[in-house]
Amino acid sequence: MLRETGSFNVQKRKRNKHATNEEYTTCVLAAVARNPHISTRQISQGLPISQTSIVRIFHSQKFHPYHLSMHQELHGRDFENRVRFFILPETLNGASYLELLAENLPDFLEEVPLINRNKIVFQQDGAGPHNARIVTNFLNQQFPGRWMGRYGPIRWPARSPDLNPLDFFLWGYCKEVIYRQLPETIEELNDKLHHAILSIEDEVLEKTQENLLRRMRACITMDGGHFEHLL
Repeated sequence: MLRETGSFNVQKRKRNKHATNEEYTTCVLAAVARNPHISTRQISQGLPISQTSIVRIFHSQKFHPYHLSMHQELHGRDFENRVRFFILPETLNGASYLELLAENLPDFLEEVPLINRNKIVFQQDGAGPHNARIVTNFLNQQFPGRWMGRYGPIRWPARSPDLNPLDFFLWGYCKEVIYRQLPETIEELNDKLHHAILSIEDEVLEKTQENLLRRMRACITMDGGHFEHLL
C-alpha cells in the first residue's frame, strides 16, 4: 500500500456507477416488458430508484413518459380519480401556462400506461399564452411533431369550435350546471365545476363521440366549409 500510494490509508474503491445504471436500466425495461401498462410510480415502488431516474432511463432508451401512451376509455365516474384540475392562481400568461405544462402535466400523466407513448398528439387552441415562444419551444421538445396548435407541427384550424367537443358540448354543459345557482366565491365556483364534470354520464360521452364523428364527416363532405345544415 505504501509503495503504491505513499500512504497507509486504505483507498476506498469507487463504485462502478455505469454498471449500476445498466442494472437499473435492465430492471426498468424488464418491468415494462412484463407489464406494458405499468406506470413510473409502480416501477419505483418495486425498485430502489426514484421516478425521476426512471424517466431519465426512458429518455435514454428513446421512451418518453411525457408522451402520452395508449388512450384509455374514460367514463363519467372515472374523472374524480383520474383527472385533477389545475386552477390558475392568476390571469393566464405564457409563463404560468409553461409552469402548468412543466410542473403539473407530468402529475396528471403519472398513472397513464407506458405503452405506445409516441402516439400522443397534444392539443391546445390558439390562445395567446398557448403560443408564447417559451411554450412552443417546450412543446417541440416534449412532443416533437405531435402537438396541435396555431404554430404547431399540426395546425389547429382557426374558427372551428364546431369540431371541438369542449366547445360544442362541454363548456355549455358546465355553464348550465354551474349557473343554476350562481356561485358566490371562487372556491364555490371550483367546487361546482368539479361537480359538473363528475355528473356527466357514460351515455352522454358516447353520444358526444358519435356527434364528433358526424361533424368530421360533414366537414369533409363540404371540403372544410360550413356544414351545420348537414347535422
